[in-house]
Amino acid sequence: MLGEGTQESLSRDDSQAHAEALLARATHYLPALKGTRAVPVPVGYRPMPRDGFPVLGFPEPVPNLYIALMHSGVTLAPLVGELAAMEIVDGARVQFLEAYRPERFL
Repeated sequence: MLGEGTQESLSRDDSQAHAEALLARATHYLPALKGTRAVPVPVGYRPMPRDGFPVLGFPEPVPNLYIALMHSGVTLAPLVGELAAMEIVDGARVQFLEAYRPERFL
C-alpha cells in the first residue's frame, strides 16, 4: 500500500494514472517493486469534528443511535468502547463524556 502526504492531506486523486505515478516514484527508492502493478484505491477521509474533539453519545433527534466519532479512533477505542458500552447497555450517563456530547453543535 502506497500513499502520499499526511493523514490530513487534501489529495483526492485516486485515478489509475496517479497510482502508477506513485508506484514509479516508490520504485526509485525500492527497486524490488519493479514489475509490480499499481491498483488504485479510493481515497478515504478520517472524520474530524469541527472543534477537533470527539463526539460521543446519543443525539437528541435520534435517541436509538449512538455516535462515537473522533479523529483518534485507534488510540481512544479501548476507553471509548468501554464507556460507550456502559451508556448503551447499562443506560448509564458517563459524566466524563459530557463535554463531548453531540448537542454541543446545536
